Amino acid sequence: MVSKNKGSGTERVGATSLAARPVGFHLHRENIVFRIVIVLVLFGIATAGCSSGDELKIAAVDGVVKFNGEPVQYANVVFVPLTDTGGQSSFGQTDADGRFAKIVMPKTGRKGAVVGKYSVCVTEGWPPNASIPLDKNGLPKSPPRGNWPDKYRESAGSPLQVEVAARGGNHFEFSLTE
Repeated sequence: MVSKNKGSGTERVGATSLAARPVGFHLHRENIVFRIVIVLVLFGIATAGCSSGDELKIAAVDGVVKFNGEPVQYANVVFVPLTDTGGQSSFGQTDADGRFAKIVMPKTGRKGAVVGKYSVCVTEGWPPNASIPLDKNGLPKSPPRGNWPDKYRESAGSPLQVEVAARGGNHFEFSLTE
């Protein structure tokens, strides 16, 4: 059974057709599929160089931070690249004993640090699962200021510089002093 009604813009083809479809429905669907294919091809071209075997090598990093021989508790330890690491910095947080082990790259969420040279800064942080107080505007307050010198808070002036190696041995002991 073929029935066409040009006035309504619908067509029925065959007796098994249950609903009228707009004329040109198949063209619209093909247009969407064509657009999706174009987007995928362009995406493939744009990312072709990203996985050409030059993938960044990532290594595990851990260590301890102390100030005047005492552990620096719940501080943020930030590794800022000095060499080409694909723009990847890494960070972690010390525990109550000043140890850090869970270093993460915020850009990708991957654990570890890209092999290369880094400037390291140590900034204040809140203990895990701490209830962070809010200021009068409802914004989170900064953690209490640590007693270590400011030179360790900025990567540009930090005397802490390390090299993350591809084959382990990436345990760093940072002794902050006056």
